[in-house]
Amino acid sequence: MYRAQCASCHGTPGRDVPYAKAMFPSAPQLWKKHSTSDVVGVSDDEAGETYWKVANGIRLSGMPSYKHVLSDTQMWQVSLLLENADKELPGPVTQILNAPTP
Repeated sequence: MYRAQCASCHGTPGRDVPYAKAMFPSAPQLWKKHSTSDVVGVSDDEAGETYWKVANGIRLSGMPSYKHVLSDTQMWQVSLLLENADKELPGPVTQILNAPTP
């Protein structure tokens, strides 16, 4: 779900999205450490906070609401994935995230 709905703006591990910096405000690359700390993406946020942002979007930004696009289960899956972005991911998850875009 992340790859299909989020990666086009937020990137995948080791792959940034060049035009994300041209957005206003810029879309954060969720698999990179912050420039001022060792935090990766939103891994320091509670999964519930990320879920809320996915479900409701972020006003005055390019982040849309996904509550009418994704199921609750899918939004929780994305939120839990991002909460663990600072940890080594299981092989199958890494393969899905790093697969070439069709």
